[in-house]
Amino acid sequence: MIIVFDLDDTLYNEKSFVYSGFSDVAIWISMFSNSSCVEIFDHMVKELSINGRSKIFDNVLEKYFKKTKKNIQKCVSIYRLHKPAIKLDSKVVDLLLELGKNHKLYIVTDGNKLVQNNKIKSLDVEKYIEKAFITYRYGLTASKPSLKCFEIIKNKEKVDWHDIVYIGDNPNKDFVNLNKVNAITIRVLQGDFALVEASKGYDAKFKINKLTDLKKIIKNIYENRRL
Repeated sequence: MIIVFDLDDTLYNEKSFVYSGFSDVAIWISMFSNSSCVEIFDHMVKELSINGRSKIFDNVLEKYFKKTKKNIQKCVSIYRLHKPAIKLDSKVVDLLLELGKNHKLYIVTDGNKLVQNNKIKSLDVEKYIEKAFITYRYGLTASKPSLKCFEIIKNKEKVDWHDIVYIGDNPNKDFVNLNKVNAITIRVLQGDFALVEASKGYDAKFKINKLTDLKKIIKNIYENRRL
């Protein structure tokens, strides 16, 4: 079997990346403000919990510096291009090492090419997998639920769809088309989508509460295939 992972909120907690970016943005704003970077950072974290991400930089600039188009773009640039202070949990590393003994491992992730590449490099995850596919490198239409990158993996490994296992967290897009071609889909109930009730046909075939629960499901699937 070929095992494919989503990245954000599947292999690591995406909020650690968000907070890492906020920290660098807060440091930059503090250079032009009477407030400390700690206070500015805390304000952004509070904004995130109340209002989500959409207007965070607008609001923090309005409060602590100057809300201009140029400054908003600067904050976005700092956030996207910063070197993330993120890492894989040791239990996730152990899981990847163990699964890698018997299966080929891949990543398929959506998102800004530079941002996702920085995450992958900072997590140092490539040494555990065959390849990480950032869908946007193949055009916006290749983003999930498109099967484009999965088809590349399928053809490269010369396997059928039912030999591909995909683990993700977002039932709005991660599983629907993979379900249609009879791939094995597993939803990890982590992150912002943990409590989301999926539409008909959109949820994964299996659910787990945390990524380390994956080992048991993979073992059962693998052993059933051998019978």
